[in-house]
Amino acid sequence: MVCKAFKFYLRPNAMQAQHLDSIRLVCCELYNAGLEEKRDAYRKRGINLSCAAQQAELTGVKVVRPDMANVHSQVLQNVLKRLHRAFDGFFRRVKAGQKPGYPRFRSARRYDSFTFPQVSRGSSLKAGGVALDADGRLRVAGVPGALRVTWHRPMQGTPKTATFKREGRRWYVIFACDNVPAEVLAATGRECGIDLGLTTFAMLDDGSAI
Repeated sequence: MVCKAFKFYLRPNAMQAQHLDSIRLVCCELYNAGLEEKRDAYRKRGINLSCAAQQAELTGVKVVRPDMANVHSQVLQNVLKRLHRAFDGFFRRVKAGQKPGYPRFRSARRYDSFTFPQVSRGSSLKAGGVALDADGRLRVAGVPGALRVTWHRPMQGTPKTATFKREGRRWYVIFACDNVPAEVLAATGRECGIDLGLTTFAMLDDGSAI
């Protein structure tokens, strides 16, 4: 069994697309606010704010920001986890003597996704905020109605997280699934040399290009 991601095209109506985009923009603002708070706390007071400490502030933020109160709490928590993963990568590169790349503020154009850490099967949203209907539609906390999904292939395993991503004007959902059966290919006894490039993705030693 392996973990695998399955990406599907969403077909939201105009109102649903607007709600998805509103969630995305709120998440972008929270990411930038969390980055600013963490940066200033260290610069001015020498305090390294933990992810748990910043997540604990979300309850108070929701009181004064109704737009954030409408976004599922686990989505907001995941935004701050994403921020702290960026800092973990920064400190890891500093320790390894590599070019560190301090976490940067994200423009609304570049912040293109948000994640629900739990997925439930059935029409009830329960605690996770995302549910798969029996008719193949997707119910999402904060989005009215049920989203139509183009299931171009079967989804295997158990969906654990659901990431909603905007690419241009299109929306996609990416399910990270556990317990997906591994596809073991039969041995052919043949070998192939592969050269990865920029203009061409890959060139094989028989002269064929991908």
